[in-house]
Amino acid sequence: MVKQSNPQANYSTMENKESNEAIVDFFTWSETSENIIAEFNIFRYKKHPQGQGLIAYQFVFRNYGDNFQKYAEEFKENRQKWIKLVITSPFPSIIEENFHASNNLDVQ
Repeated sequence: MVKQSNPQANYSTMENKESNEAIVDFFTWSETSENIIAEFNIFRYKKHPQGQGLIAYQFVFRNYGDNFQKYAEEFKENRQKWIKLVITSPFPSIIEENFHASNNLDVQ
């Protein structure tokens, strides 16, 4: 999907079949006449412990046009460290709730 919106975007993937996990990281941007908006994402996916779907963990580093050169330098300096941090961080606890319109939600 990233390549569809920005064919020049770079990405990489990693898979750990033992733990049923995968990592996707990508860098994408868009340019306007005034600035460059850039975003670096790391997504870590794993199967739900009871096999009921997929769990995602995301890290994002964004630049909204302010000092792109500084952003690019920080990205280059920290990319590998951030990826390692996402890989080694434990997933947050899963809290499952059943939400329905009748459960105290005012849905119009």
